[in-house]
Amino acid sequence: MNTFRDYTELEDTIVDWMDRQDIRDKIPAFIRLVTVDSSRELRIPTMENTVILPMYADGTSIIPGDLIETISVNYLSIDTDGTVQERTTLNRASLHEYNNSREGEGSEAVPDSFATSKNMFKVFPLPYSKDTVVNYRATNKTIIGHIEVTYYVLPTTINEPDEDNWILEISPEIYFYGGMMHSYRYVRDYESAGFWEDKYNKAIQKLQGSVNIAEWAGGPIVVGC
Repeated sequence: MNTFRDYTELEDTIVDWMDRQDIRDKIPAFIRLVTVDSSRELRIPTMENTVILPMYADGTSIIPGDLIETISVNYLSIDTDGTVQERTTLNRASLHEYNNSREGEGSEAVPDSFATSKNMFKVFPLPYSKDTVVNYRATNKTIIGHIEVTYYVLPTTINEPDEDNWILEISPEIYFYGGMMHSYRYVRDYESAGFWEDKYNKAIQKLQGSVNIAEWAGGPIVVGC
């Protein structure tokens, strides 16, 4: 299968194969579902992203909205000129441990752990402060440090005429098979939906398998379409 140029060509192809113009306005929703479904199953380098986040007085940092899964979290000691002096790996801990760390006076120790709650990372140990958290955001917005977060990112959603993303570029059959699967589910043709679901699952496995082999072998990733 040739790579689709953009979202419009993908949509046209699904409509043509289905021979159902009446589902065209539903396809953007189907494609969004494929994006979410595939992001839950794939873990490949293309999905990795690293950001540096400010850390507030209570040790909290806002989790990026496109985060699927955390790979690593580091505490950064940054000089006044912005140079990173030291990078300390933080170990994942429980929210209970974070809450206990805030009882009584803290120390000037370098943070060594982080917990998560709702949309926040919570880093500790930190000097004790009496600030509060309202609606999961620190009321004391004093920045006392930074953390570096490497994570798997949700692929960009495509549903505009000239949009594409890395899935459409390197493994377009995932969108095509997934779009066909959801389209047949919508028209309640579950036998055909099962056929395309099998092809979708195999495409996901093929992409992940190609990446795994390349990583173990140390060679370039080559994905057949």
